[in-house]
Amino acid sequence: MANLMLDHGQHLTYQVTGDGPPVVLLHSALGDSRQWDAQVQCLASRYRCIRYDLLGYGKSSDGWEGFDPADNLVRLMDALRIDQATLVGSSMGGAIALHAAVRYPDRAASLVLAGTGLFGFEPNVDQPDPPVYHAFEAAVALHDVDRTIELAEEIWLRGVEGREEEVPDAARRLFRLMNRERLYDHPWEGPEYLEDLDDTSRVSSVGVPSLIMVGEHDTPYCHLLADYLKERMPHAELVRLDGCAHLPNLSQPARFTETVERWLDSLPESLGSA
Repeated sequence: MANLMLDHGQHLTYQVTGDGPPVVLLHSALGDSRQWDAQVQCLASRYRCIRYDLLGYGKSSDGWEGFDPADNLVRLMDALRIDQATLVGSSMGGAIALHAAVRYPDRAASLVLAGTGLFGFEPNVDQPDPPVYHAFEAAVALHDVDRTIELAEEIWLRGVEGREEEVPDAARRLFRLMNRERLYDHPWEGPEYLEDLDDTSRVSSVGVPSLIMVGEHDTPYCHLLADYLKERMPHAELVRLDGCAHLPNLSQPARFTETVERWLDSLPESLGSA
């Protein structure tokens, strides 16, 4: 792992593996760059895989108040002399990938968005939250580490409607480890991004090929957002993955990676070699 020093004295911890067209992997708020272990093992035989701990996660520093996460992504790409890359984002990482594609349209060759977020998105559907959501919020308010991780696993790794046997033990162990370290080493509330980040009116300007993936047992919010993006992004493909929830690259790593590889192979050669 290497460190990139930033202007405010903080650093990003990153890793580069493999050689070929660049692929940048952006993790969720429920993990760190280790979330991509299985994908790097496979993709690095054909791609230059760049993954890093976002500010406030893993071995990277905590962020400063009111920063734009896309700036740090582009800063890292510049340091590695990468003009354009495929951006692969999970949840919060997907929101950052989308934001980067909006703010820096020349830097994203294509997008892969799994259980993605979108800055500013508020669905116009009023759905009552399951009781487990309120239990999770209560555990967070109490800073109860064990209970917070247990409920986060139920909601986002297994899925409220999912089954225990759908999540491999290795995925469960890694999920618990990453979140335990995060809750002990970084602020519980996460990094403080700019308050006015809102990409809802601009996603239609994202003209690069985009693969949107959402798990069968993911949250209603993520399913609504996946449909919202599919309707508005001119070159988006939507794939729903059965038998998994919010983090398919953890719970179904082989299937997730194969889906991504097939999709990348389907792109025009000029994009695949960006």
